[in-house]
Amino acid sequence: CPVAYRGGVAVAHGGGTDVYAADGGLLLAARFENTYTAPRVAVSRDYLVTYDFGGTDFCVCNSYAKLHEGKTEQPILGISVSNAGYFSVITASDPNPAENEPFYLSEVLLFDANFNMVQHFGRASATVSAAVGDNGRTIALVGAVSEGTVVDVYMIGDKTPLSTTTLTGLPLAAGYTASSKLAVVTDSACHALTVEGKVYNTFDFGGATLTAYCLNKNGIAVALETDRLHAAHRVVALDKKGKVRMDVSGDGTVRSLALSDDYLWLLTAESTSCLRLRNGECVFSEASIKGAFSIVALDDKTARVLSPAQALDLQLGR
Repeated sequence: CPVAYRGGVAVAHGGGTDVYAADGGLLLAARFENTYTAPRVAVSRDYLVTYDFGGTDFCVCNSYAKLHEGKTEQPILGISVSNAGYFSVITASDPNPAENEPFYLSEVLLFDANFNMVQHFGRASATVSAAVGDNGRTIALVGAVSEGTVVDVYMIGDKTPLSTTTLTGLPLAAGYTASSKLAVVTDSACHALTVEGKVYNTFDFGGATLTAYCLNKNGIAVALETDRLHAAHRVVALDKKGKVRMDVSGDGTVRSLALSDDYLWLLTAESTSCLRLRNGECVFSEASIKGAFSIVALDDKTARVLSPAQALDLQLGR
């Protein structure tokens, strides 16, 4: 699927990754040494990492060049990349560890901006997210355990965690909203906490089904299905400390959310809308393009809707 990257769009396929500018011009056509069976993409402000989900190959690019190709020993289950250039690779565990070596449920490999592996984590949990702070000082490892979700935060280079926090629900995603603040989304709640393990707030979904979420420097946004029969939804935006900024209800199943400084964009099969965070006022709404599956905020008043056939920019006040 296409992903928004640096104001343009990146598309990964079995043979490589193509990066397009906002005007549709081709910026980069990076080709892989090996064919990827299930290519997926992780992006930050400056970097793009394509990996073969379930395979062992990955490729690091920016807008202009292929920077590095690597290979892991075990199948890749996920990758995240930070603005500092660090990237973390979640893999399956070694099914046949050496004698006297523990058996892990998953492993995390941390690489620096020069593509050197600087740390290896053996995990007793099934790791869902491994996010590196933009300042390159900490890494948050989030996994599923019998009690719900465990969040271990390490200072990079340390062998023991700075903090360990257990949260309710099974983990879906996690990310930094600031250098010292984290957001964790589970199947039953979203949580705002510090890297030291202080939980600011927990917003419980009340049994509603989560259909979309967004985590970034502006906070957290979630879309909940409140009435499946009539396709009704509730959308809640929270600040970096998990306090509610906006709570509104509407029609349609929300497919994607994009959170900017002052606005929240939401995409359903029927419409694309923009809500003012201050009061929930709808300041923009039009019919969605056919097959649209994702929306991203390019700046505070501009969003991009992605579909398999095209990318459409929307701007407030145009």
